[in-house]
Amino acid sequence: IGFSPLSFLKKRVHHFPVSADFWIRQFLLLAEITEKDRIYTMNFANSLLGCLFVNFATDEAFMNKVSFENDLRIHRAISIIHSNYADSSLSIETIARNQKMSAVWFRKLFTKHMKITPKKYFDEYRLKVAASHIKSTTLYIKEISSSCGFSEVHYFHLRFKKHFSKTPLKYRKSRGGLI
Repeated sequence: IGFSPLSFLKKRVHHFPVSADFWIRQFLLLAEITEKDRIYTMNFANSLLGCLFVNFATDEAFMNKVSFENDLRIHRAISIIHSNYADSSLSIETIARNQKMSAVWFRKLFTKHMKITPKKYFDEYRLKVAASHIKSTTLYIKEISSSCGFSEVHYFHLRFKKHFSKTPLKYRKSRGGLI
């Protein structure tokens, strides 16, 4: 069975919003460029589509902020943040290096596309995940803060209270979370 980029992609983008054609054209271009390396093309397409589906499906604000024409490096950076938010050693500099950019350029590009700094996006994403855990689990706040990448529980409390205007415990009680 031969590799058909068009059928490969059409199978995976039927749930995609309006601009699926744009992505199909992009992947076909990628397939032409890397025709000799079909495995790379398939892996790249799979990971990119996975990243886009996961991020779009779980974060509607993300979908509204990032147009489909934006730099793929930003999509990959967001995917790294979403996949590794629990790693307290992950930094903006590490993500920038991973995207083969300087930290300064990465911050400018990210802020331009997302209208928020990468650090603030990273912190807000961690807090969003923590809030979800606080509502839906009986884990101790210390365990949740650690599992969301906050190395200091005191710092987590400060950031959480500033963002949600409530301490984590009061947030749990007000949202009908498990105690």
